[in-house]
Amino acid sequence: MNDHQYTDKPRRLARLTLQALTPAVLAVIMAGAASAQDADPPSLVGRIAAINGEVSMHRADDQDWSDAGINDPVTIGDALYVPAGGDARLEIGATDLDLQSDSEIDIAALDQDGGRLRLDSGSLDLRIAALPTADGLFILTPRGTLQLTQPGLYHIDAGTEDQPTEVIAWRGAAQMGEAGAAVTVQSGQMLVVAGTADAPQYSYSSNIGEPPRDWLAPPRVVAEEQRYISPEMTGGEDLYRYGSFQTVAEYGTVWYPTEVAPDWQPYRYGHWEIVAPWGRTWIDDSPWYRSGSAAARPLAGSRSRPARPSAPIIGSARPMSRTSTAR
Repeated sequence: MNDHQYTDKPRRLARLTLQALTPAVLAVIMAGAASAQDADPPSLVGRIAAINGEVSMHRADDQDWSDAGINDPVTIGDALYVPAGGDARLEIGATDLDLQSDSEIDIAALDQDGGRLRLDSGSLDLRIAALPTADGLFILTPRGTLQLTQPGLYHIDAGTEDQPTEVIAWRGAAQMGEAGAAVTVQSGQMLVVAGTADAPQYSYSSNIGEPPRDWLAPPRVVAEEQRYISPEMTGGEDLYRYGSFQTVAEYGTVWYPTEVAPDWQPYRYGHWEIVAPWGRTWIDDSPWYRSGSAAARPLAGSRSRPARPSAPIIGSARPMSRTSTAR
């Protein structure tokens, strides 16, 4: 555990302790929790892809913050805090989110029908190759709600009481504010929002700077006959980055990692964790093993077996039916 005083953070006051609740209120909450467990889990889940510094995570059903780790799944109700001098990269489908120094983000909603992230403080860079939900991606800031409506490159600074909220669209388009009164942000613009959420004051600037250099690389094209997973699957591109698909008579098309430890086999290097609503979840240490589902496991619907040291078989896959581009 790092030295950050998680429980003292004023932004976390909404996460009540059960001991502070009356029996009647507790009964209502428990009934709602039971109903949520009976519902289908969300079909879209994010993951922590990279960490620099002592990044902290708060699960919806936990009272305390804990150290975040590579490959941790990120879902509804989770929060992530990056201390001064650190940063963390999240993946949600084909969207990369770079949470920067002294920043906090909460996952308010995340499934195929909608994504709403609350940027409580700090700043966030986004690279969106494909919108993760049909309605786009919503970022809730202290001065209003931002809707990202197109794939592109964006920067969002939550601002403070004294400093305005800023939205940069290096590429793409967005709109800020409630329907009927929203203002737009076009490619090459920065929207500056002063005032308050109830009385925002909008202005524009063309002083947008440059996007992160490593996000400017052209996408890597994957031909249709080589595309075995959807580019919208969280972490799926790591399978192309760290291995290749090959045809094996016994199994069909399988994926092989480029490098593994001589004694590698499934569920050897990593740990188990309870992650709601899926329950007991395996989180592997390998960057390629998580393929976008809640648990780090072989490709959905596939078979696996103990690996041969030189060429472990992870799981079977079928080609996608359309041509896609990979980042």
